[in-house]
Amino acid sequence: MEGMKLPQAIKLAQKKARENLKDEASKICEDILEIYPHNKKTKDILKNLSKSKPGKNGKTAIHIFQEGCKQHSDGNYFDAIKSFEKAILLKPDFAEAFNNLGNAQRDSGNSRAAIVSYKNAIEIKPNIAQAHKGLGDLFKSSGEITQAIKNYEEAISLKPNYVEALFHIGLTHRANDDPKSAIQNYQRALGYNANSPDICRALGNAQQDIKNYDGAIKSYSTAIQLKANYSDALYNRGNAYLNIGDITSALRDYNSCLLADKSYVDAVIRLQGLKTQLNEAPAPGFQEIDKGSRESESQAYDHPEYVIIRAIHSFLLGKTGVCETHLINFAQLAKNRAGTKLSEKQQRFCNAYFVFLRHLIKNGLQRQEIISSKVYHLGESHCLSYAHSEIVKSNTTYQIEPRITFGAKAFRFAEEPANAFKAITKMNLDAIPNGSEVFLSFGEIDCRHDEGFISAMAKTGKPMRSLIEETTEGYVSWFLTNNQNNSHKLHFFNVPAPLYREELSKETNLTAAKIVETFNCCLKKNLYSNSAKMIDVYCLTRDEEGFSNKKYHCDDFHLDRRILSLIEKQLN
Repeated sequence: MEGMKLPQAIKLAQKKARENLKDEASKICEDILEIYPHNKKTKDILKNLSKSKPGKNGKTAIHIFQEGCKQHSDGNYFDAIKSFEKAILLKPDFAEAFNNLGNAQRDSGNSRAAIVSYKNAIEIKPNIAQAHKGLGDLFKSSGEITQAIKNYEEAISLKPNYVEALFHIGLTHRANDDPKSAIQNYQRALGYNANSPDICRALGNAQQDIKNYDGAIKSYSTAIQLKANYSDALYNRGNAYLNIGDITSALRDYNSCLLADKSYVDAVIRLQGLKTQLNEAPAPGFQEIDKGSRESESQAYDHPEYVIIRAIHSFLLGKTGVCETHLINFAQLAKNRAGTKLSEKQQRFCNAYFVFLRHLIKNGLQRQEIISSKVYHLGESHCLSYAHSEIVKSNTTYQIEPRITFGAKAFRFAEEPANAFKAITKMNLDAIPNGSEVFLSFGEIDCRHDEGFISAMAKTGKPMRSLIEETTEGYVSWFLTNNQNNSHKLHFFNVPAPLYREELSKETNLTAAKIVETFNCCLKKNLYSNSAKMIDVYCLTRDEEGFSNKKYHCDDFHLDRRILSLIEKQLN
């Protein structure tokens, strides 16, 4: 019935029935009922087509089948199963009853029985697309991706305009790390149903996967036009705006998401993350945060990532007591296994900051008084190492104030497109007083054994030194360019010598050490050619073999304030 309106489709079914083309008439009726499940005229046509004999209660298989359909739509799955089974007893070749029996069994949690029912439907009627799609759903949910895709493709080959099958095969391709195939299927589905907000949102998600952020924003915007207050689309559009460095639009969408759904904890976490990173930087949109997030915060306190971000925020502000309370709460959540809600990436983030902050509080200097002269330390987690400590430069005592950009690699400043890391760091650079003393700590994440340059070498095939030279040149250039109006006195930290990791092979350790050495060499060269200043913690932390001397590391990656007196000597 592709392209037909409902009255035309009903007339065609009636015509086929009069011509005794029962299979064709039944197929048209099934297509109609898939879109209009309660259409009485269509049900009457099917009823007249049925060859089944009445049961003891005088009801035909079609009558009982229709009762089962209503029970299923009402959520009465077990009653629906009984009805479909009765219909099959009266009409053993009733493929549609087998298919709907599979649907009810699936929804009641009996996947094994559902597979048998779908296969029975297909055996009776090989061209029943719905049963192939049902099998695809079950295989997808059990993680049998290849089998799921095969069944979805069969359903689509039988019924090219099968929007639900196109949508679900798209979801399956994306779950299988194939966003391009997902996009193709979502676009095909939208060709048949352009008014589906869920498909538009799913298309946006896949477009984000391939970093087509402009396309994703357009898809999410269409979804929001079709479905007002669509919290998932608002949240994900906020992520897309964040990825292109449009902080104001991201804040707006996260706030709107929470106004639409107060229980959307991920949006609370995003807002708190931005608030923590921007600290005192004036970001248009923060004044609106409380409207959406205040009522949602109580639920967020059950989420370990939110608690850790609050701990970081408190530490940045020098509130070590409050930070410690958040860390205790995080430990309790972990003990209660709340941490199982986290992805592997979130788990690493939370655990790393938990260990690092706990050490800094235990061994750090308590913030006794506020000193007016500041050194602003911008960086990823390394900017916390000396937070609120005092340092003397040119006979002036400064207090080190941290400004964090989560997960920022040097590479992110060297790459061409705008991004969140640049936007957040730029806002922090612009927010501090002109002519300030500024420490910069970026690059250590780029040099780790499990990400950064090692991953980039494998992905691009470029030589290590070439990648590092491009990165350090772009990194230094970005900061010097974006400091022109601020005239800050920039001091670039190089990367400390890496710890030798006993759990890694000797070859991996040596590669990581070589990358750190090369990064620092290239960084020094770029800073020298630009008359910029470097603080050399590599020489202070390196042993004869190029690994950490273990004098100043407080965990696998970070230094602590024990090295400050040596940094102070370099400054003077």
